[in-house]
Amino acid sequence: VKEVKLKDGRVLEADIVVVGVGGRPTDGFFKTSVSDVYAVGDVATFPMKIYNEIRRVEHVDHARKSVEEYDYLPYFYSRAFDLSWQFYGDNVGETVLFKPKFGTYWIKDGKILGAFLEGGSPDENKAIAKVARVQPSVDSLELLSKEGIAFACKI
Repeated sequence: VKEVKLKDGRVLEADIVVVGVGGRPTDGFFKTSVSDVYAVGDVATFPMKIYNEIRRVEHVDHARKSVEEYDYLPYFYSRAFDLSWQFYGDNVGETVLFKPKFGTYWIKDGKILGAFLEGGSPDENKAIAKVARVQPSVDSLELLSKEGIAFACKI
């Protein structure tokens, strides 16, 4: 290997590219404890700033990110025929279901940590991503259930 071409068009010189499993945690720049060796993609364990802990995210979205310092918001999705759903954040704590757009919020210690939405518009999906990143406080789970996606769209 002489070089690696990235999706954004940049070309990195390389003598070797290693695909490995079970690597040690990296830092926020994907540097390992070995000089000039980086661990990236869905097998790398790294500091997840949003939760202040070390995690591994096994998702292609994680492997596609190209940023200076990594500040990843967990994200999962599925699409099958006319059905689609998106999930952002963490699925820990109490759940609050809502309708008429089918969705769920995950609340822990009074804050929304995760959000799921089926069949959301691009704006609604952006809204649930923002809710998961901002982690707003929730006073009433009953009111949150009634507001549903409208809660996220107000943030």
